Amino acid sequence: MKQIKKQLLKAAVLCLVMAGITAVSARAGAEEGDFVINNGILESYSGSDNEVIIPENVEEIGKKAFHKNKTIQKVTISGNVKKIGNYAFSECALKEVVIMKGTREIGRESFSGCRKLTRITIPGSVEKIGSSVFSDCAIKKLVIPEGVTTMGRWALSGLGKLQSIQLPRSLKKIPKNAFEADTSLKKVVIPKGCTTIGDRAFWYCPKLKEVIIPEGVKKIGEGAFKDTAVKKITIPKSVSVLGNKYGVFTFSETPQSITEITILNPGLKVKNIFGGIPLQKPVTIKGYKNSTADKFASYINKNQAKFKKPAKFVTL
Repeated sequence: MKQIKKQLLKAAVLCLVMAGITAVSARAGAEEGDFVINNGILESYSGSDNEVIIPENVEEIGKKAFHKNKTIQKVTISGNVKKIGNYAFSECALKEVVIMKGTREIGRESFSGCRKLTRITIPGSVEKIGSSVFSDCAIKKLVIPEGVTTMGRWALSGLGKLQSIQLPRSLKKIPKNAFEADTSLKKVVIPKGCTTIGDRAFWYCPKLKEVIIPEGVKKIGEGAFKDTAVKKITIPKSVSVLGNKYGVFTFSETPQSITEITILNPGLKVKNIFGGIPLQKPVTIKGYKNSTADKFASYINKNQAKFKKPAKFVTL
């Protein structure tokens, strides 16, 4: 009789253990079932968790996989994910994003419209950042790591709260409209190694007061610093092409701020640097005697009916 009771007790314990294992398996299965993954591509997510860790077997987060998800607040993306697809997390309730080392590409508008997103970690493995990636996000400080070589048009535009940006030397070209309408940005240091500042790259950054352009930059595009708060700037000798059709330092939506320009290339064409519109304040142009900068100052003073305010030339 005692033997039978022992066997019954063992059987009961075994049943309880198996029930527990089944329950755990069911919960794990439910979590895994929130993800639709095909051939390594995470196509969609149907869960309601506030924090999500992308599974290790995912190699790519597909287009609109988390689009308009209103519950997810933090996501950790494993290093096995090589690409974050276009619109992957657009218009989500995200507050924080952690991308682990291994990811190489962040697709177009992948985090656009995440109005609560304030923190993001981008690893050095990333090589390409698409267009309008963080538009309308609440990020205040952003570090683009060494290794990034390509950014799409409007890549970091529309970041109304961005105050500080660190760019890598690996980035050779700042694309068109890259920082357009970053209305809180105050200072920009163009990295050594950069050769091109694209058209309207910093257009309508009305709080941008300081821009440092290093020797090595060869081209500054049309309207690159239009409607900014830059008062003084030095254009290095290496610059051989300057946007002269619509002007680099023109202004229309904000008052004129630029009052002093130093031009170190004596042959640089600068005739239309202000876009040909009347000046609101006198300007000081520094350069070499008989240079194009010297001639441009004289041109302004000879055409006061057009420019309205004088230019003072200071010989270097």
